[in-house]
Amino acid sequence: MRVNYSYKLILLIVFAITFSCYVYAQENFRFGVTGGILSSTQKYNYNGTSDTENSKTGFDFGFMLEGPINRSLMLDMGLCFAIKGYSYNTEPSQSRILENFSYMEMPLYLACNLAISKNKLAVVPYAGFYFGFLIEAQNSIDSRDYDFAEEYFNTFDSGFKLGAAIDIGKNMRIGIEKNLGFINLYKTDENSNMNDNKLYNQDTRTLLTFFF
Repeated sequence: MRVNYSYKLILLIVFAITFSCYVYAQENFRFGVTGGILSSTQKYNYNGTSDTENSKTGFDFGFMLEGPINRSLMLDMGLCFAIKGYSYNTEPSQSRILENFSYMEMPLYLACNLAISKNKLAVVPYAGFYFGFLIEAQNSIDSRDYDFAEEYFNTFDSGFKLGAAIDIGKNMRIGIEKNLGFINLYKTDENSNMNDNKLYNQDTRTLLTFFF
């Protein structure tokens, strides 16, 4: 399934550009390129049974902007591309199934700079939200790709973000974070047979960011 860019995604990009202009006007703004590996899965509730699918490895890549609120508190925002999903084996054929969801995401969170050594080392805990827009959904059965049915899935996703990082010098940040979706990925309408089922994104990411 290839999802056309909606007005929500356009608003997301406009908001990101607006924030970029605001931060650029500040004396101490920082721009960074970020990327990393993620381990993702999806929590489901089918007919009253709740469980979590097997995880799969994905990645994300994008940019971030960081603007100071005061000496230790910062507002961070970004725009990145992320591949999420989950995996499982079918019975009895034991075919390997990979469910892949490609998102354009905007993280928005508050970060606190806890300096250990001035301009050399700092611990940076952070918390906030992410907002995602589905670009493509595919499953892979024994390495053969198939599109999902578009009518089953919402194009918008959102959730909580919680993480911690270490700043090394002024230009490098290494971190780990957890993202917990709270939007049901299944569409619900009177014509759908999926109304009683729920599906939520979850992932853990290890990230490396370089600031300029």
